[in-house]
Amino acid sequence: HFELTKEEEEKYSLPYNRVVSLDDTGLISFFIAKMQYEFYGQNKYKERKINLYFELLCLEIEEQMKAQSAGKPQDYSIYNMRAYIYNYPDRRLKNKYYADLVNMSVSHFQRTYEKTFGISPTQDIILSRIERVKYLLKNTNDSIGEIAAQLNYKNDVQLFRQFKKIMGMTPLEYRKKQKKICEN
Repeated sequence: HFELTKEEEEKYSLPYNRVVSLDDTGLISFFIAKMQYEFYGQNKYKERKINLYFELLCLEIEEQMKAQSAGKPQDYSIYNMRAYIYNYPDRRLKNKYYADLVNMSVSHFQRTYEKTFGISPTQDIILSRIERVKYLLKNTNDSIGEIAAQLNYKNDVQLFRQFKKIMGMTPLEYRKKQKKICEN
């Protein structure tokens, strides 16, 4: 529940006093979690960040509602799958799962995905996991083993190898580098 100012009511095309069902709640939950985190934090830019997350939340809801009313073209489904991959990097799902969700054969899904994003779905899944690892390394004190477990890696060695291959440095080197950047 949010109370909008008159300007916000005019700015966004959102229904009022009506329950709305959305297809992808992961991104919406993310924005709400970020606003909550900022609300209780002591960040210098806390108010500005909350307002920006709120604007992103409203835009995402508006976009999803428009897509629903337009009947969801196939490309939107591909975009939904990518958002899902990046919202849930801990899920170890096969391309068949994503292909079934968008009513495509696996090979058609893979070709369409690669044509749309310039990367195979399998490689994008790996990159989504590495992005989450980077976030956790930068924003938590979790060990590599704990991060590996959170993202359902078979073990920390698999995470270590994948991270080094993509980032060109170990996860611990990345963490140290990020801490130095924050200190400066």
